[in-house]
Amino acid sequence: MKLTSATLLLLKNFSTINPGIVIKPGSVISTMDPNKTVLAKARVKETFEKECAISNLPRFLGVLSFISAPDLEFEDEHLVLKTSVESVKFRYGTPSLIAVPPNKGITVTEDVKFRLLASVFSNIMKAQGAMQLKEVAVTGNDEGVFLSTLDFKNKTGDSYSVRVADSNGHNFTFLFNPSNLKFISDDYDVVLSSKGLMYLKNLEGNLEYWVPAEKDSTFT
Repeated sequence: MKLTSATLLLLKNFSTINPGIVIKPGSVISTMDPNKTVLAKARVKETFEKECAISNLPRFLGVLSFISAPDLEFEDEHLVLKTSVESVKFRYGTPSLIAVPPNKGITVTEDVKFRLLASVFSNIMKAQGAMQLKEVAVTGNDEGVFLSTLDFKNKTGDSYSVRVADSNGHNFTFLFNPSNLKFISDDYDVVLSSKGLMYLKNLEGNLEYWVPAEKDSTFT
């Protein structure tokens, strides 16, 4: 089995959420951060034949950077990455030491919905970094729904905001830690629950993220 470029990009993204991963048999790859708060799941083109635990995913991706398009062979205790002239043995990690998402899906009440374009999210994160702001927020009032970056406790401080949807009749502020917003660049349909959870699904329907809001978030 060879890994597609899309799956390599996915694994690189997932490694920023958790440096370890347990890949289950089948075509679904999922991860959870070590604090068990941020989740991500994707359906890939490959079908994995057996469980594969990788405790250091960045290291594994580093190996793939110097061996070109290898075939992956799943042995009992290790992976073999092989080309016509090269071979790498890469031992599995210990699954019990890696945070793994629950098998059951997470239900999110649809209290706020909007479409998030890749270009809008990119600008928000650029602004957050350039302006050195602490939070990314989704806010709603009579004027609409806005994606912003700001320092929530500094009411007179700098901010950057983009209107992303019409008002839904509620007033709310969902705050997010920028370090939890590690998404592959894509367009997403976004759902926010009044219970403090954001769910994103790309338009192709094969990539999902769940991210908790910070404790100062409000919804009325």
